Amino acid sequence: MTKSELFRTAHKLTRETIQAGDNYAVTFAAALRILTNETTVTSVTGKVIKLTNTGTEIVAICGSIRFNAVKTAQGFESRFIVSAGAAGNRRISVALEGAELTKAHKLFAKLEAAIASRREDDARHAARHAQIRRAA
Repeated sequence: MTKSELFRTAHKLTRETIQAGDNYAVTFAAALRILTNETTVTSVTGKVIKLTNTGTEIVAICGSIRFNAVKTAQGFESRFIVSAGAAGNRRISVALEGAELTKAHKLFAKLEAAIASRREDDARHAARHAQIRRAA
């Protein structure tokens, strides 16, 4: 999705969701966050998979199949082992190449950065809380 398409879609989503009294800029920013936290990739086998960054995990959806995904060097796989019937229990693995692999890895990097930021914020908060408790 080009930036032009992204902004056009974000404006459309904003117009569809905004209510009387809402701030357009704030609603538009939320729409952009939603849109940039999703991407669609095509696996090497031709399966189209939607990846969504929920803020705590990446969720992969392909048809009726939905699973939490973890990054691998070749793409991603299911976080948990799933039953594969006669084939036994295994992880769902999705191989990607080129631009598709780059798109998926960027989404995983965005999640990893958000988690690291939250951990830093939690550490600062804990240190500040300890400092206040010592002073009391």
